[in-house]
Amino acid sequence: MELECPHCFTFVHVQDAGQCPACHENTNDLRGLDRDLATVVIGENSSIPDVCCCCGITAQRSIRIQQSKRITENSSAMTDDAEAGAFILAFHAIFGWIGGVLLASLLKRSSHNRHTVCVPITQCEECSTAGPPQPLRVDYEYFSMRFVVHRNFRNCFDELVRESSGWIE
Repeated sequence: MELECPHCFTFVHVQDAGQCPACHENTNDLRGLDRDLATVVIGENSSIPDVCCCCGITAQRSIRIQQSKRITENSSAMTDDAEAGAFILAFHAIFGWIGGVLLASLLKRSSHNRHTVCVPITQCEECSTAGPPQPLRVDYEYFSMRFVVHRNFRNCFDELVRESSGWIE
């Protein structure tokens, strides 16, 4: 049976004894867990509630979380911008400024070969001091991200989804 582990929020096939194969915690043992946490999948065009995703209080501050990955057919291709910058400097040192400029333009052109997902989320000023929320998973095919959020945010988000789809209980 597949379920979301209450400890690591990963969807897993639970082992016979209830052990999560991802974090090795017992999925039946809920002692000590923060029951105010839930997960939500937010798409690029999702409406978001005026509730902080971290603490669950009313908030107006909306931020955008962006994640990118380079499209490569070869797993050994350069995927890190810092690595690319170091490569440009080395190429420049060996072949002079013309070589560095040519390589930089080629790498810049290849940066267009990226999948980027950018979703909105609400976070209050106080929670923003801890930094932006990090997604558990980024779905580049469906342009969405899965986050661990406060249950109030999840409930309000679900209500917005029901309202926008015309679904009434």
